Amino acid sequence: MDAPDTCGKGLAAHASFPSKLAEVLGALADNLALHQRTLDRSDAAARAEHDVYVDLEQQYREVVTRLTAIADHMDAARNLPMGKHDPDRLADPALFDVFARFVKLEAELLELLDHDLERDRVMLAASR
Repeated sequence: MDAPDTCGKGLAAHASFPSKLAEVLGALADNLALHQRTLDRSDAAARAEHDVYVDLEQQYREVVTRLTAIADHMDAARNLPMGKHDPDRLADPALFDVFARFVKLEAELLELLDHDLERDRVMLAASR
């Protein structure tokens, strides 16, 4: 895979992450919303659960809105002209370190998603 030749193209190339994350969290919010309907609010425990689900659904929807805006902003930077960069600052080891941390966290997220996906596939199959 070729590296983008401008920072704007790099931003645009990374826009798929917040965009897909917004979709996933939006689906989670939809799931929380539908689950609320299953609760018998004459029961105190169900009312408490309902309140938590309502709050979490709202918070997820706010995050989805922000992530979508971020993804759109990143994608819109696609044609941003390449600006002059300071070569000495580009050689700063901190740039490597922060990017290495990002890549490490991506790998950890992938592991988490693999684990959660297996659990959720089992739940999905059991609910059929």
